[in-house]
Amino acid sequence: MSQSQKRKTGKKIHTYYDISGEKLVRRLKKCPRCGVFMAFHKVNKTRWSCGKCSYTEYVS
Repeated sequence: MSQSQKRKTGKKIHTYYDISGEKLVRRLKKCPRCGVFMAFHKVNKTRWSCGKCSYTEYVS
């Protein structure tokens, strides 16, 4: 493997949930359009965005 190639790391799914008592609670918002996790962006305009369907919610 050359230096220009990077190794892919697995998704850290354990960072998507919190344990509350005996239940798992989502830390990230669920996309209302397709149902996957949404990403929270703080740079430029604060917003929630979905990487799958491109749905975006701006935070005021």
